[in-house]
Amino acid sequence: MAENSRSKLKLAVIIGFLLSLILVVGVGFISFYSGEGFFPSGDSKAARESALFYRSLAEYDNLWERSREARNLTAFSQMLDKLEKQVKGAEFSRSILKRRRILAREDSRFIIPYREAAQNAASAFPRDVTFAALAAEAVIFDPSTPPKKRRFLDTYISRLSASPLANSRFASLILAIRILEGNMKSPQQAAAAIPWDTLANVSLTLPPGRREKRLAEEQILMDAAILKILERQTEEARGVIDKVLEPPPVTEAPVRSAFTETAIISETDTDSEADNGDALFTEDETGEGVAEAVIQPVNPVENAPILSVFAPSPDFLRFAAEFFYDFGPVERTAQLLSSFSDTGSLIRRADAFYLAGDIPAARNGWALLDASEGQAESVSALNIIGRSRYNLALTSNSNDMEKEYLEKLISTPVGDKRIALFGNIRYSRLFDTMEAIAILEEQSPRENPLIELELLRRRLPLLTAAKSIPETWLLLEHHPGNLDLYRWALYYFEFQKEYREIAILLNQIDMQKIKSPWLDIHYSLEQIRGEKFQEAEKILRAIPLAVWVVPANIGRILEYQHSNREALENYEKAWNMLQASKKMNTEDASGVQLRMSHIYRLLGRTDECRKALQLALELDPKNINAQLELDRMDFQNLH
Repeated sequence: MAENSRSKLKLAVIIGFLLSLILVVGVGFISFYSGEGFFPSGDSKAARESALFYRSLAEYDNLWERSREARNLTAFSQMLDKLEKQVKGAEFSRSILKRRRILAREDSRFIIPYREAAQNAASAFPRDVTFAALAAEAVIFDPSTPPKKRRFLDTYISRLSASPLANSRFASLILAIRILEGNMKSPQQAAAAIPWDTLANVSLTLPPGRREKRLAEEQILMDAAILKILERQTEEARGVIDKVLEPPPVTEAPVRSAFTETAIISETDTDSEADNGDALFTEDETGEGVAEAVIQPVNPVENAPILSVFAPSPDFLRFAAEFFYDFGPVERTAQLLSSFSDTGSLIRRADAFYLAGDIPAARNGWALLDASEGQAESVSALNIIGRSRYNLALTSNSNDMEKEYLEKLISTPVGDKRIALFGNIRYSRLFDTMEAIAILEEQSPRENPLIELELLRRRLPLLTAAKSIPETWLLLEHHPGNLDLYRWALYYFEFQKEYREIAILLNQIDMQKIKSPWLDIHYSLEQIRGEKFQEAEKILRAIPLAVWVVPANIGRILEYQHSNREALENYEKAWNMLQASKKMNTEDASGVQLRMSHIYRLLGRTDECRKALQLALELDPKNINAQLELDRMDFQNLH
């Protein structure tokens, strides 16, 4: 019996041992083929963690896609927090940052977690420029970044600048950081910190088919040109722009693009009433104002220019066109826009031709716009036609043609009331006084200050001096606080030498706490009349306007103080400004030449004195003072 029990126990032990062996062998077999070995090593543990991480990441992405309509963004943020704690490594951090970035752009609440995670990653992996770029972008993206954190921008930009990808992949980001370091208040400071030697020499040569690289490099050069302009280094900016505009070496895969643009067309009709002789210099006054029209774009024509891989993009062509519009030669603006057929480009091109003095070419553009009336349906399109008709009227060779275009303009149902307003004012000027008054009275002058001003201007020749002053004050009373009317009234009072009225009006304006550079000109004239020359000069030198009356009146002050050479320098500056103006007022220019002749005479420069007087008379044959001075010189030569 005992022997039998021992046999059974022995059999159970053997069976148990065999089962254990089978279990161990099975586990070892599975472990061997799973790559982990019999005893788990550090590498296999990392592999399991990696597999778990990417499985969790896939679940995150699936959940993100499935919940597109109603996402609980806070829950997604918490999931990323958990994932961030699971593993450590550059690839894992990049995957999490990619999703945090998307989350931050969905909801601003998650900008700070994204920025903090990016900065932590940049600290943990200092040799990885990708994290430096992400951290820099996150700091810029987050406006609430504490100052202590912003100091890391210098660190990030040094890493990015040292990278071989600095001139291509990270160039725009480097520019953004530099501008941010300037606090967006000092573009000059930002521009001074940019490594121009590197950025401005970006190569524009590339293998065929790499249009994207060309456009990226072109964008860098556009930024470089803009910052050069901000530094007032326009010639350097011109060099950068010309580099992009160089003729392409080959023609590759065509790329179509269509853009719209806005344009500004301004027109000022000079109707001078300036005093001559020995009067103080006051500002120019047209009496009409500036018919400044901001053209809203209509739908572009589809056949935009076809560009090769190497050709400048339409975006850059427009940028270059605007540069030459501002800094010249303006003819290049028209040339660069000639390949575009959208309405905005046609407007800007006509404007450029007008400024370049090619009136027939400008009129061709406006005529094309005028002819599109049957296709115009939107308010903006009708406004464009109205402005084109105004410009065609302005540049017409005959009164009949001007009247025809203005009548068409007045009948155009435009949305911009200013177009009809300026059209009616200009139309009324084609008639004699009584007919013009009747036309203007139909326009409800009490409701529109410029119409009432024009009405008063037409009535002034019919009024005595005693009546014209009360009528002017009545105009100001009807439209209190209107700066345009104040400006005209001050000019008119200066012209009439009504200095008492000027003092009253300036006092009223001062009580209303109205500030303007052109008002300061009249304040300075008041000081000069009171022989308070130091106060007047101080006011004039503080005026930011680049207008000829400022140096002209400074010259008068210096002349009173017998500083003749300094006075002459200011008169010459005023003369140069008048010459540079598009529509020089000949009476004003004649007055400046007369003052220059006085200084030449005092300095003993007789020949230059005579030339200045002769030029003054050429500019204004009615300048009696210049004629008398010239007669005096001739009389002295005879004796």
